[in-house]
Amino acid sequence: MQCMPKGMPVVMVTPHPFTFSTVGFNIKILAHEYAVERIIHMNDADSASLQTPTPLGYSVGRWEDDTLVVNTTNISANYFFFGFDLSDKVAIEERITLSEDQTRLDYLAVITDPNTFTESARIDRHWLALGETPEPYDCTATQLN
Repeated sequence: MQCMPKGMPVVMVTPHPFTFSTVGFNIKILAHEYAVERIIHMNDADSASLQTPTPLGYSVGRWEDDTLVVNTTNISANYFFFGFDLSDKVAIEERITLSEDQTRLDYLAVITDPNTFTESARIDRHWLALGETPEPYDCTATQLN
């Protein structure tokens, strides 16, 4: 087992907490596992094609009613679940919806990669707000032996 941050889309399906905040016009998602920060660019769709690929890619968001819709491209070579490799053609559309009473976060990701899948793959998850305070995620190589 390696103790290193995960890329997209795996970073978004952890059982560990997430924190959402605003940074100017953008939305920051902090995945507490490995303290990974994603920036969702809310008014910068034209810049996506100019970005250098990274494990998290470049994410552009918009609101559809109460649902945050995020399109992520420019994801560098990465792995998917169970060892499937993703190509540089991968694109992910995420739909993130907070319940009206703010106790449940629904997440749907549709992963399209014509070099890996014959049809889109889907990840459908949800998290419950349990009133817990996120603790620092401390993973070192010595903990894994």
